[in-house]
Amino acid sequence: MKMGINIGLDIGAISLKLAALGKPGDRPILESLCAAHPDFQMTELDGRPLVLSEYRRISGSPIQSTYDLLRDLYETVPEERVEGMRVTGSGSRTIAKVLGLFFENEFKAIARMIGTCYPHVRTVFEIGGESSKYIRLEGTGIVDYDRSGECPAGTGSFLDQQALPMK
Repeated sequence: MKMGINIGLDIGAISLKLAALGKPGDRPILESLCAAHPDFQMTELDGRPLVLSEYRRISGSPIQSTYDLLRDLYETVPEERVEGMRVTGSGSRTIAKVLGLFFENEFKAIARMIGTCYPHVRTVFEIGGESSKYIRLEGTGIVDYDRSGECPAGTGSFLDQQALPMK
């Protein structure tokens, strides 16, 4: 059976996340990843193993944070087992250039994931660290969309700040 793990990185303004989707034969290696790093959790997508990382703060260093996340992945998953990797998010163009990876438009990435995993969903509101997005879908196609302006109120970083314990 051909092995092939596909990696998706979402690199935003304040955080990054990773998704690793393998074929059924990749399950043991992905289970090893989760055992070695508890911040990776296993689930399934159409009978295929799917590993999701926890939300990680970038702390002003998106390149270093990405290297750290990928180092954790490659400590367990041999690089030759990775079939492909794409990046999306507001910080992804820089990371794509540095690592020589393909960039995926955020709106298209969201539409593809929602259309695949939640085909009944027609409207998405996504709150990120520097902007909020509205997307209206039909299948995996976008029929309408908008993004908030530059004001941080109503974004994830504003909500994140408000949720911090008071000093």
